[in-house]
Amino acid sequence: MDLERSAGRLGDEERAPRPGRSTPDERPYAELTTKAIVRISLLLVLAGVLVAGGLIVAFGDGRHDAQLEAIKTAGTFVVGLGGGAALWLTARRQRANEIGLNQKHRDQLLAEKSFALQGETLERNLAHQRLVSAAAEDDARVRRITELYARAADQLGSDKAPVRLASMYALERLAQDNVEQRQMIVDVLCAYLRMPCSGDGEWRNVSVEEREVRRTVQTMLARHLNWPADIPEAPGVHWSDIDVDLAGAVLHDFSLADCRAGSCTFSGAVFIGHTDFSRVRVGGGVRFKGTRFDDTAWFTGAEFGGDVRFDRAIARGDIWMSAVSFGGDAWFDGLSCERLAWFSGARFNRNAVFARSIFVGLAGFSGAEFGGLARFDGAEFRDDATFRLVTFGTDASFVRSTFSMDAWFSGAHFSGDLLLDDATFCRSVRFDQCDLGSGSSGSASPNGASMHGQVMLASGDWIRIWPSKYLIESSSAATA
Repeated sequence: MDLERSAGRLGDEERAPRPGRSTPDERPYAELTTKAIVRISLLLVLAGVLVAGGLIVAFGDGRHDAQLEAIKTAGTFVVGLGGGAALWLTARRQRANEIGLNQKHRDQLLAEKSFALQGETLERNLAHQRLVSAAAEDDARVRRITELYARAADQLGSDKAPVRLASMYALERLAQDNVEQRQMIVDVLCAYLRMPCSGDGEWRNVSVEEREVRRTVQTMLARHLNWPADIPEAPGVHWSDIDVDLAGAVLHDFSLADCRAGSCTFSGAVFIGHTDFSRVRVGGGVRFKGTRFDDTAWFTGAEFGGDVRFDRAIARGDIWMSAVSFGGDAWFDGLSCERLAWFSGARFNRNAVFARSIFVGLAGFSGAEFGGLARFDGAEFRDDATFRLVTFGTDASFVRSTFSMDAWFSGAHFSGDLLLDDATFCRSVRFDQCDLGSGSSGSASPNGASMHGQVMLASGDWIRIWPSKYLIESSSAATA
């Protein structure tokens, strides 16, 4: 047993590296040691001696000069061997240097790849941290917005006006700071205005405090939708592309003058006091179906990009539509205007329908432009109606219309047909200086029309197309 242990220790000692020696893993390449150099040198000297001795024996012939030549030849051989050895060592050194340089280059590439990998890993970690941080911040912001919104919405139901006002301002600040919340908050403000203003819905019974709250909401909407046409860039407080829904609301001294909105709905709304939509710009549709205007309503210079509906609207005061631009179809079917209705210079790019409309006061369409069909079928003009210098791009239809007072079409241009079938003219009607188009492009059809006053017609084509029964004598029919 002791012998086996001794043998084991001996084997371990043999396998263990001696002090000062490197393991094979530490030195994978063979090194030229000092002992190897000495041995090689001795071998070269021994080779030279052996060669010299062999030459002397072989070629010396016992002569002194021959021996000397043999020794010289042996020396030359030894020097050649030494030179060859030196050349071999130089080549070995060059190869070692090149191997070292290549290894250094590979180490550098490996270090660069490692550094790049570390950088990519660090960048991915930072990006992940940023995403996590942004998600956390977004969650916190959403929670904060939700809490603020819920608190403000809850305060809207308070029976105290100051609390309701505070909630309005809180919602306004929330919308100003968060673009994506603006439409929702505008919807909340509009919903408040749509709620009954009093127990019986009558404005005269609304408390002073509630009137102030509603006036504040209307002012907020006007302030954040305001963007005058002469300002190239939107103001900082402007909320873009906002849809306004105030259907059925009771609005007092309402104004969206110089404002811009995506679409507007006021169907069934009641406007008390002065209403101002001057120079408003609405890119989408506009709805005033069944709306009632109790006082003057201003739409001067407004621009409507989509369809406009004023079906069955009631204007108890003056309604000013001068220089309004209607981009889509304009529906005024069943409109009732109890006082002045002024559409002078208005531009209807598509169809305009005023069928069964009632104009109690003066109806002014002077200088208006109708790009599509103009329909006034069944309309009632109880005061003077003026269509001077109007341009009708296609047909103009006044079938079964009633003109209780004077009707003026002087200087109008008709590109299509003028339909006056079964129309009633209770007083004078003037068509002087009108242009019915060239050749056969248009015609006038007064079949069944009833004309009780003076009829002034244009000369030329008008005389040929107008039935002769309306040109009875100079006292009742004149030509210009």
